Amino acid sequence: MKIKLGMALLLAMVASQVVAQELRYVQARQAKLYAQPSLKSSVVAILPKGQTVDLLVSEGRWLQVSVEGKTGWVSKLVVASHPPMKRVSVLADTQTDLSENARRRASSATAAAAARGLRGEERARSSDREVVNFSALEAVEAHGVSEEEALEFVEQPLEQ
Repeated sequence: MKIKLGMALLLAMVASQVVAQELRYVQARQAKLYAQPSLKSSVVAILPKGQTVDLLVSEGRWLQVSVEGKTGWVSKLVVASHPPMKRVSVLADTQTDLSENARRRASSATAAAAARGLRGEERARSSDREVVNFSALEAVEAHGVSEEEALEFVEQPLEQ
């Protein structure tokens, strides 16, 4: 009885690591396919956005995948089970007068303040003093984080 239970437990542990072959799509502009599940490992290939890969194994923050005859590891952050969406920017149409959407943006700011835990009177004080700065908004939306920066951040150990 103990042997059967032990075998069942061992089989369950192995099965949790092996994933049925599923398709994944690269979501980042490009994703590095590493030889081992580590950013310090050698790069086997560079995968473009939208590239499909076959999922072989899931291990922590890494997925072992197969693509075009090559096998390697990618971070879970750069792939998903759905194709990548087209990028949409609220500032793409430069002919639009941004002040037309000021009311909507103000309510978004209020919602963001509530999400940060600001109470009603703090939100009221904040919104009375502040005016929406669309130039600053454009600058924030233009700033991005590279895939390498995101992966480097994820790999950093948590401070206790």
